[in-house]
This record gives sequence, structure tokens and C-alpha cells, in this order.
Amino acid sequence: MISFIVRRLLVTVPVLFGITVLVFLILHVIPGNPAQILLFGSSPTPGQINALDKQLGLNGSLLDQYWRYLVQLLHGNLGYSYSSQQTVASEIASQLPYTINLTIAALVVAIGVGVPLGIVAGVRPGGVIDKVATGISVLGVAIPYFWLAILLILLFAVKLRLL
Repeated sequence: MISFIVRRLLVTVPVLFGITVLVFLILHVIPGNPAQILLFGSSPTPGQINALDKQLGLNGSLLDQYWRYLVQLLHGNLGYSYSSQQTVASEIASQLPYTINLTIAALVVAIGVGVPLGIVAGVRPGGVIDKVATGISVLGVAIPYFWLAILLILLFAVKLRLL
């Protein structure tokens, strides 16, 4: 058991490294200069853009930028949100209670629906109820959650007016 946990933890290191490389490269492949985007609407001069590039650390080589990005991540600095004027960590922390509530509600619904369907399907295998329960569970896994959420909103809020 301990060796399994150690192996899993060791596997996370290259996966996390790969994720950081991927995110960093995606941010640099997106067209546009972040300094120009942040200064949009103020008719920035090339000097202002270069100064903001320097302040943001965008004037170094790609490898230097990645190294600074990685060091900041390892120190727990997730960056600064220019839209809300707060740190990203505080933004995440402010939304965490809602995320936890939503997760608990989803877990209660999943257990409340899944366990009875599993019991019904297990008691009479091969029957009509088993096939319906299996179909519902396959649909529950196959339908994208964002689409299911929209359908449920339409059903409960618009059609049934329960919300």
C-alpha cells in the first residue's frame, strides 16, 4: 500500500511539470502582447508597453520567463488578477465555499440517484428495470455536465417553475 502511494506521488511530479509547461506555452502562443492588452484604450506608447513588459517580466527569453513562472508557482504565488485588482489566491479562496457547497450538493444527488439505481439493477438483473437503470446511468456519464445543467435549468426553472 505504501509503495503504491509513493509511486503515485512520484508520477505526479512529471505530470505537474508537463502541465506547467503546457499552460506556460499556451499563454505564450496566444496572439497579442499582454502589455498592450492591459493598456488597451489608453493609446499606449512603445515606451509604456516596454516598461510594462519589463514590469511583467516579459522582456526576457522564454526559458527565463518559464523559470520565473515556475519559481513563483513553487512559492505559492499564483499571480495577480488585473480585472479584480486582487491576488489569484484570494480570488480562489473567496470562491472556495461556493465550490464546496456545489460539490457536496452534487455528491448528495449522485449518491441519492446512483445507489437506488444500483440496488434496483442488482436485485433484478436483465429485467426492464435493470435496462432502464443502466440506460440512465450511461446517459448520466455520457452527457456533458454543462449541457445537462442547462437542460435541468430549463426543466426545473422554466418549464416547471420550481426555482
